Amino acid sequence: MSKRDSKIDSDNKNLVACLKDIGCIIEGEFKLKNGEISNIYYDIKSIISHPILFEQICHKVINLLPKKYINFKLVMGIPYGGLPIASYISITNNKPLIYPRSKKKEYGTKKLVEGHYRTGQSVVIIDDVITTGGSLKEAIILAKDKLKLKVIACLVIVNRNNIQTIEDVPIYSLINLDT
Repeated sequence: MSKRDSKIDSDNKNLVACLKDIGCIIEGEFKLKNGEISNIYYDIKSIISHPILFEQICHKVINLLPKKYINFKLVMGIPYGGLPIASYISITNNKPLIYPRSKKKEYGTKKLVEGHYRTGQSVVIIDDVITTGGSLKEAIILAKDKLKLKVIACLVIVNRNNIQTIEDVPIYSLINLDT
């Protein structure tokens, strides 16, 4: 293991310990979105109540993005967990934010996505936790097929199953697990 790898491993152990301390990683018996039962629940959304840690995690998340992708044009946040992280990344990197609605508006403009974008723009999609990748897959398909955007990467805090790609889009995770 190189010095860099051991530092990353050490940083992640400290991050996991910190997330446990503030109740973002909880042990017990929990039913997950996909119906599976797990003895660990990742309540990463709660980091918004811890501004210093939230800021540190957001910086770590954007730094996961390989330099070759740094010229992306948009940030898409997955409601609800990925949206605060995406908002912070949008503001601190001066990149416009978009996010999908849970269902298309039935009134007014009848928008499916909030925010402004143009066909062909490159987008990075942000989420907090992925287990099967279902929500990210939906977002990727929406961005590619309906919005005609170029999805270049997905960034997540916790990757429960160490998923590397979805729909040929690379996934970069702060914490990779095998659960």
